Amino acid sequence: MTIQNLSTFVEITRDLNLCVTAERLFTTQQSLSGHIKRLEKYYGVSLFDRVPGLKLTKHGESLLREAEKIIAADNRLHDEFSAVKREKAGHIKVVCGLERLRVYMARVLTEMKRRYPNIEISFINLAAPWGAPPITSGAVDFVISDKYDDGPGISSRFLTENCTCLAIADSLLREFLPDDTDRFIENALHGLDTTALPKDIPMVFIRREQNADEHWALDLLPDLNRFQKIFIDPVNNDLRLGLCLAGKAAVLISQLFYKHLIASGLSLNGDALYCFPLMKDGKLLDSPERIFFRSDAPLPAPYEDFIKITEEVFSNE
Repeated sequence: MTIQNLSTFVEITRDLNLCVTAERLFTTQQSLSGHIKRLEKYYGVSLFDRVPGLKLTKHGESLLREAEKIIAADNRLHDEFSAVKREKAGHIKVVCGLERLRVYMARVLTEMKRRYPNIEISFINLAAPWGAPPITSGAVDFVISDKYDDGPGISSRFLTENCTCLAIADSLLREFLPDDTDRFIENALHGLDTTALPKDIPMVFIRREQNADEHWALDLLPDLNRFQKIFIDPVNNDLRLGLCLAGKAAVLISQLFYKHLIASGLSLNGDALYCFPLMKDGKLLDSPERIFFRSDAPLPAPYEDFIKITEEVFSNE
């Protein structure tokens, strides 16, 4: 039994769905099952009832309470010991979205590995349905996001502006704007007021809550309510993107996510995908991307350097 077994167990209890947890932790369901089996063998009890779905047994509930204490203690020791010497081993845990990981964090990892070869860095996927665990709990060290609030004991530093954009395929745009497409594109690339869009264009939204046909953008831009709206659940986010890439619907994405798509080498079968920055009252819908961290105790040197390196990478993009 290891701390990693316990940490993985705690993460599984957050979702009670191996598929969801595997995607969030960038791992496989088989790997997660292996952690559960090792813990059940070590303690000689069942931790989950598996039909239907996953549900903690009374033994699983007991282990969860104690595992959180053990992990918190282990994190405190890592922080204390890694501050003694820069060369000592440590573990930095970062919550960020897949797009941030692909576009920026590879360069951060490379520089951190050069400076601190014994520091382990792991990532947890920041996805809308799960959100980020509280930094003050000790479960994570940093959150990189444009939608995470400062609170007691938490500080943040600015990284970059992340603009909200409308992603739409060239074929869909020409279908609904056959006579003025090129001029529209030229103007929209500098900023798009949604009132300039034909109201018949279909748009796909991720539901704010399960079974609720709501989306934060509909509050911010009420004009979007006049479009043909398709709502899907968060677990079907790939479907939303697929409809956009197939030229069937427009979607709202961040400028950062568009960079992620380009870096991923997306295929459009000869079609073009436009990413128009949205405007409201003549101003771009920018949202500051920030790195959040604990401020109730001095940060060890590797943690301070992680922040500085991350700032440099984001500002140079």
